[in-house]
Amino acid sequence: MATSQCGGESAKVMCSGCDNDIIGNTSFCMNCKEFLCRICASHHTRTKHTRDHQVVPGSEMESVEKLVEMRSQSPVTCTAHENESIKLYCDNCQAPVCVICSVTSHKGHQFSDATGAAETARNAILKLLSPAEQKVSKYQYGIDSAIDAEDVLEKSKHQAKTAIDEKTNEMIAGMATVLRKHAESLKDGVDALFIHKQADIHKFKEMMEFHMEIARNAYDYSRKVARYGNVAEVLTASPQMKTKLEKVNAAYPEPYKPAEKIEFAPKSRPSTRFQQSDVGNVGLVTANLTNRVPVQNVQRPQRQSGVKKKTTKLQTSSPTVAPPIPQRTKMAQPQSKQPNTGHVAYHPYTVSAPVQLQVYSRVQRGQDWEWGNQDGGVGSVGMVMVADGSGWVQVKWDNGLEGKYRMGYGNKYDLQLV
Repeated sequence: MATSQCGGESAKVMCSGCDNDIIGNTSFCMNCKEFLCRICASHHTRTKHTRDHQVVPGSEMESVEKLVEMRSQSPVTCTAHENESIKLYCDNCQAPVCVICSVTSHKGHQFSDATGAAETARNAILKLLSPAEQKVSKYQYGIDSAIDAEDVLEKSKHQAKTAIDEKTNEMIAGMATVLRKHAESLKDGVDALFIHKQADIHKFKEMMEFHMEIARNAYDYSRKVARYGNVAEVLTASPQMKTKLEKVNAAYPEPYKPAEKIEFAPKSRPSTRFQQSDVGNVGLVTANLTNRVPVQNVQRPQRQSGVKKKTTKLQTSSPTVAPPIPQRTKMAQPQSKQPNTGHVAYHPYTVSAPVQLQVYSRVQRGQDWEWGNQDGGVGSVGMVMVADGSGWVQVKWDNGLEGKYRMGYGNKYDLQLV
């Protein structure tokens, strides 16, 4: 939009002839009290009705504000009567009129001086402009504050996400450290089980090797005497050989059993609160040794009624004393699918992760249940009726009872999803 420069100030000017913004030089008709563009000013001075008007070029204007003031105070002609000036104000119709209008179309109405009414209206408008300007400023302040609030919200969103990532990474690192330590503890448990069982097996093997050596010596010596000895040798050694062979035959060596292997049983059950023990356990279970060739079973002789069993001690000509047969440790047999875990201490590492139950979710008693048989007993099921995120949920059980239970409040979880 073009501006007119006068007196060092600028103002927007619109041509009264063509209603367009004036581009270039501005003129002012002193008679019509209107601004004109260059083309309209040229026509204004050549038209029959306005050729006598005084058109002042913009270069001769003192200031735009002065001309505007002059225009506001210039007489205005009536739209109904072209040659009549507006001099009255119709109070009934609230419209400016000329004298002819006051006795024709506005006859009988109340009138006041147009200039005075305009001044009164002008002052009333000016009086309202100041608070209106303040309101505009306040609206602008409100817009600016909303922009600032959005910026703060945007920044806080990224900061919150960053904080969540940092805390999550910190917790993951902490859990990873705890898991690694627990894994080392499980490995130590594996080593302890291995050493214990290995020592037991070694003792059994040493005992069997020792008695096998005694039996082999008696067998080899007796076989040689029986096959290759002369009469004197056979008769001399016969009593001793018979005694040794009878002691060997009286023994009943058995294989080492049960053969056991170390087994790791990982846990697959998901948990709402993570614990070290969720990793799994280690223990001993019976192993099937399919590659071992079974020894033919030797039938033990039936003990006669009333006859005490004679304890046979193996002897040898060697001064070596047989080591005592070790008392084998009886390992606990696995029950169900849970292996014997030995003496492994578990220290739970809890991560607060509230379970978000939805209304109409089907639930049953959970790990922290301590409400007796309100639910109808173990395995009974109910439906969530209220879940407002407060750490408590309201459940209606299938037995008709209804109550509130903890789901995160005090880090307790009375329920679990079915």
